[in-house]
Amino acid sequence: MRKSIHPGLLSFILFCLVMAMALASASPAMAESTPRLILEKDAFTVNIGRYGWINSHIQGLPAGVYVRETSWESSDPGIVDVNHDGKYTAVSHGTADLIRRVRTTDGAVYEATCTVTVIVPVERLTCDTAGLNLWAGETAEPPEVTVVPADADVRDYVWTSSAPGIVEVDGTRLHAHSPGRCTLTATSTERLKGRTLKSVSITVTVLQPVEDLSLAHDGETLELNLHQHLQLQVQTLPARATAQAPVYASSDPGIASVTQDGIVTAESVGTCTISASVFAPGGRVISRALHIHVICALESVKFTQATFVGLRGQTLSLSVEYTPAEATDTGFRFTSDNPFVAGVDPYTGQVTCNQVGAADIFCTSSGGKKARARVLVEPTVPLTIRSGQLERQTLVLQVKSRFRETRVCAIRFTLQFLDTTGAPAGSPVLLQAQPDILPARVQTVRVQLPDIPDSAESLSIQILQADYYEGGSCSFGDTPESRLIVALHKKNS
Repeated sequence: MRKSIHPGLLSFILFCLVMAMALASASPAMAESTPRLILEKDAFTVNIGRYGWINSHIQGLPAGVYVRETSWESSDPGIVDVNHDGKYTAVSHGTADLIRRVRTTDGAVYEATCTVTVIVPVERLTCDTAGLNLWAGETAEPPEVTVVPADADVRDYVWTSSAPGIVEVDGTRLHAHSPGRCTLTATSTERLKGRTLKSVSITVTVLQPVEDLSLAHDGETLELNLHQHLQLQVQTLPARATAQAPVYASSDPGIASVTQDGIVTAESVGTCTISASVFAPGGRVISRALHIHVICALESVKFTQATFVGLRGQTLSLSVEYTPAEATDTGFRFTSDNPFVAGVDPYTGQVTCNQVGAADIFCTSSGGKKARARVLVEPTVPLTIRSGQLERQTLVLQVKSRFRETRVCAIRFTLQFLDTTGAPAGSPVLLQAQPDILPARVQTVRVQLPDIPDSAESLSIQILQADYYEGGSCSFGDTPESRLIVALHKKNS
């Protein structure tokens, strides 16, 4: 027998299903309408000294319920302070919670918290090294970077290279690969919204190492005249090596100075060493040097007299004078064009008068400068007194020269008055007179006499020395030819 459902029961089942579906669809809306306090952010980081506002709102208040009271509170106002409007101020380094409370008209209290971390930001990076030189193939540490301020929270930084093919940065090491120039930049790792990354840059130059140094005349001795200049010729090797200005030095700048342009100046007579140096990797120094011998070239030389007069058998010391006084090439050599008459020592210039006559003596310096002097050799008795007569207080003598090439310009005598026995009457007197007639082989000489003693009956006059126009003088011995006795108050011939 077939059974059927009662229509009333069927209607009840349908009603239950509809209610169940209605309740199911209404559950999310009821959940969303639960009141809660929402802050725009739950946590953030702020720099010390900065300020701002935190926005908040209540979601899901029932109809007819309103906000009655609001407040803000900081868990540590010494770190982050906040006012009733929600304006916060970062006071000091650290972390604090900002608490927002809201009381509604139905007496409910809602609360939300935001965690604020106050940090000390990086203001700048500094580096004491503005530039750095590296040799190709060298590995080095980058220079030290200082983070300012010292208490900044983020103190890390990273290096980067503008040209890794020249200098590559590998962690905390720099690798110089090839000659050139690039920029290395140290950048702070601090990441703060709205802030520019702090960085500092340096210039790095990679040099090709110098392997050797070439100096013209290396190890040689060069001769410079006083005040002369010399430009040093220096070249670094290999040719592709990074150009370096050599460092020049003198072992004695008072003798020869050198500029950093390689110009040597001879300052004074002497010898010193000039060096040129460059620096190579590993603190190695490559140096080359030469020696400078400073001389003072002779400009002129001459004998102190143009003519020297000597007696046969006598030796004469000839002297020379030269300019400048500090000249160094003074290795003089002496020669005679007639050694038979006058020979000369080649090193001392001492002349030996061998025979009566004339000879030219030459002085030659090591630099080729020459001087000439004439030497006249007189007989042993070059002057004789032929006659003499007394004219009042003047004694007139006839003096003859025995050598044609000399001309007497002055004669010195010794005069002695004698008594009737021929003994000296008084002390001898030295006199000088000039011939009247010049030049001539026989010359008249007038000698002015001093007061004649009463006991004197005669006088004896002796030639001591003759001066010559040609230069020089001769001293005579006591020979009859150069001596004359004259009676007083009468003529004697």
